[in-house]
Amino acid sequence: MPPDYPKWLFKQTRIFHMTAIDNLPKIFTSGGLLAKNMLSRNSVDYINVAYEDIQDMRHRITLPNGNNLHDYVPFHFAPRSPMLFAIADGIIANCTTKQEDMIYFVSYVENFTNDDFIFCDHHPIMQPTVAWYNNLSDLNQLDWDIFFERPRLGEYAQFWQDRSDNVRWANRKSKRQAEFLIYNKVDLTNIVGFAVMNEKIKQKLGVLCTEFGIGLPTVIKKEWYK
Repeated sequence: MPPDYPKWLFKQTRIFHMTAIDNLPKIFTSGGLLAKNMLSRNSVDYINVAYEDIQDMRHRITLPNGNNLHDYVPFHFAPRSPMLFAIADGIIANCTTKQEDMIYFVSYVENFTNDDFIFCDHHPIMQPTVAWYNNLSDLNQLDWDIFFERPRLGEYAQFWQDRSDNVRWANRKSKRQAEFLIYNKVDLTNIVGFAVMNEKIKQKLGVLCTEFGIGLPTVIKKEWYK
């Protein structure tokens, strides 16, 4: 790894889950993030900000352990995902959520050493390219250069798009969307904080946290948005 990588990478590996702020009351009431299949079983309505066709593909994926991909709560290894860009550009059908209304739940993979987790080195739907792991010692199988190469916005690489003129970046978008997945539910006790786009949303989130007795910190990270 290059010597200028963020030092925290060697101790704790940060992960990110995004959801619309209007979903937070139900998340806070349930005490955490629920996997899509759990939401369905419990008849929990929520604001969907994802492509329906991608969600359908995810629903059809069986993991090496026999579970369904929708049995897990997904986290990314970097902010500024392609999904966020699609939300910002307003190109997801039936999605009226703005990017400023998207909230980051931030944690570390090391918080889940006693939980049922699995992770991959590409976007989960990229069969058969994607490889799956269930041991944190295999985190070195991810292409970390893709996440931290220069130029950067804050700590992370600015660009994630594929490029045909350089074999190094031919699958950059898929690698950037590698996921760390936790079975069924992520308790709020495993979340270290929230990140938001601006002061307005920080204040709105603060009101919700006070109402539900949530004591997690919130930071403004404009560089984590488009």
